[in-house]
Amino acid sequence: MELKKIGVVSALFRYPVKSMLGESLTELTLTENGTLGDRAWAVRETSGRIATAKKWAAMLGFRASYDSPPRADGLAPVVIVFPGGEHVHAADPDASARLSQAMGRAVTLERATSTRVARSTRRRFSPMFRSSRYFRISPAIRCPIRLP
Repeated sequence: MELKKIGVVSALFRYPVKSMLGESLTELTLTENGTLGDRAWAVRETSGRIATAKKWAAMLGFRASYDSPPRADGLAPVVIVFPGGEHVHAADPDASARLSQAMGRAVTLERATSTRVARSTRRRFSPMFRSSRYFRISPAIRCPIRLP
């Protein structure tokens, strides 16, 4: 089979909290579920729905990043920087209260689990990582990707 160049990766990004700005990287790890550490946290509204920037554009004023690289076997500290420059660690006991105050509505910051993956995330990753005849990732293999 002849390989054909169809594009070049010029930037890598990871978004630790769904619908918040993320971090630009020179290296990331792909797993069977997508980028390791991507959307590991989410903001839940009182209605029970996950808050998104489509509905709450102000979420794009917040930026989330890891203090250290995430690992498949445990949590890595995530810091959220507010639009005014204040910050909070996602695991801090008052993180939800501080986010609620900054967003002007009651929300809860939650850690995603492997069994609670957003439907939109499953749809986006399934064809590429599980069904593609050109690109497969075994559950036992982690693929590092690096920019030159």
